[in-house]
Amino acid sequence: MTTVELSIGFAFPIVLMILGYWKEEVWLFYLSSVLWLVLMGFLFNNYGSADFLYYIAWVCLALAIVCATSQLWMNKGKQNPIEPQSKEEELSEHREKRSQKIAGLRNLTNKLRGKDY
Repeated sequence: MTTVELSIGFAFPIVLMILGYWKEEVWLFYLSSVLWLVLMGFLFNNYGSADFLYYIAWVCLALAIVCATSQLWMNKGKQNPIEPQSKEEELSEHREKRSQKIAGLRNLTNKLRGKDY
């Protein structure tokens, strides 16, 4: 593999990892994990244990594992939605909004008929 192929092979999964973290999309991490595994396979097949890139392949495996487990650590900071305190308060708010809409419609029909009540 040439230097250009190696740099593209390292840059593309890193860019996907950055985009996945920035946009908070787990599927980008999964795609990056697959690309790390592909790069690891190429490095293991093309280099022996006496070469430096053989050990970089182990780093690729570690990064693939980190990306594959992104579902575990990506959603830690998100808060769960707060549920309303009671159903009665929610119903009363809903009824109040509905009665305001109905009152507005009644006034509209009266204005269309020419009555000013």
